[in-house]
Amino acid sequence: MRVELVMPKMGESLTEGTIIKWLKNVGDKVERDEMILEISTDKVDTEVPSPNAGRLVQILAEVNQTVEVGKVIAIIETEESDYVPDDKPPKHPEKSEDRSQKTEDRSQKTEISEQASSGTGEIVDVVMPKMGESLTEGTIIKWLKKVGDKVERDEMILEISTDKVDTEVPSPVAGTIIEILYKENDVVEVGKVIAKISGSDNATAKPLHEVKTAPAVADKKVEEVHSEEVITEIPRSKDGRFYSPLVRTIAEQEKVSLQELESIQGSGVDGRITKKDLLSYIETRGKSEVRSLKTEDKKTGIITKPTFEPAPIPKREYSLGPDAEIIPMDRIRQLIAEHMVYSKRTSAHVTSVAEADVTGLVKLRESDKAAFFAKENFKLTFTPFFAKAVIDGVKKFPMV
Repeated sequence: MRVELVMPKMGESLTEGTIIKWLKNVGDKVERDEMILEISTDKVDTEVPSPNAGRLVQILAEVNQTVEVGKVIAIIETEESDYVPDDKPPKHPEKSEDRSQKTEDRSQKTEISEQASSGTGEIVDVVMPKMGESLTEGTIIKWLKKVGDKVERDEMILEISTDKVDTEVPSPVAGTIIEILYKENDVVEVGKVIAKISGSDNATAKPLHEVKTAPAVADKKVEEVHSEEVITEIPRSKDGRFYSPLVRTIAEQEKVSLQELESIQGSGVDGRITKKDLLSYIETRGKSEVRSLKTEDKKTGIITKPTFEPAPIPKREYSLGPDAEIIPMDRIRQLIAEHMVYSKRTSAHVTSVAEADVTGLVKLRESDKAAFFAKENFKLTFTPFFAKAVIDGVKKFPMV
């Protein structure tokens, strides 16, 4: 079965994308969700994954070509039995038995593919897509479909937000949504299953976050080990405080306990711990351990420097009147606010002023502006003179 790969829509106002690089060539095998090309838009550069496992049989758009959203840019063949590119004919003729066997296998695969596409009960997982090389998670903004709704292939079923772009996620197959695993505003790691779609018309829809009972374990030792693992694992959130997947991963690698995380003052939205906060704490923790060892060993004669803990930021309480309405910020506004605060903390906010005598420039413009307007039909401003000065300066001092 041939699957068409289209130029994805990376934002509400974006209508086209430019192909930067093809990561796969014609004839290469690809796995589902494996990156096969890089694209660039006005908002973000990202990689595009393969919607199905198979073989890349045709590339319809070249590198640096700008393609409209929704247009086919490549074709993937899901039947990999005996595909041979046009420029590589088979070296040895096949025996009749082999050909008949391959034809049989291909017909069986076709039947399976047709059953899956027509809806005979195959369940397909919808995963959180990877929208960029450095992105590890995404936030679900809105579900466009609900459990029990029928969807067509490539029909948009939800909206997600990342640190770089807000976009819609299409359905990989036609069928019925039988389960939604995450709610709106949930932050989900890339690659995790967020919904399930069945092609069966009589599929039974499951409620959101269905509670599943685990089978009883006879061995008490196994239960004890499992319970210990659950206790030591850092949760996504506790007491209203959220820990991102990246923070949890770093904490587990650096052996940072949940109690230590709770003591860290976060600089993110609502006091959320960022990657920088955690790395700073780990570095400080390592230095404090060295200080304590040096203090205990009095024979070394090393004078230790006192450590200073930043004062905790008091939480402000606001009293709202009866006419006040609290409107929660969307994901983009939260990121803008977070980055503005970060910029304030890391960048020098100063203004540099220098004076220059431009009397000659003013006289030159006054004497020539009438003749310039008569010739060019627009007014002469100071901008081209400033641009000329910048160009001359860059030519003279290229290492700015």
